[in-house]
Amino acid sequence: MKIALDAMGGDHGPAPCIEGAMQAAKEFDVEVILVGDEAVLKLECARLGATDSRLSIRHAPQVVGMH
Repeated sequence: MKIALDAMGGDHGPAPCIEGAMQAAKEFDVEVILVGDEAVLKLECARLGATDSRLSIRHAPQVVGMH
């Protein structure tokens, strides 16, 4: 199963989203596609040690604002 996750949509930045994606990939053996700014997501994945091959990044430069 593949799950697409808006990794930029959290109130606390992408870190909690990536951490949840890592946990879901491990516990449920699913592929998680992190959607958002590729540069930001790559840096955050590196910082968090997110190296699971079931995680991938799909660049999405557009942002839907809160207003």
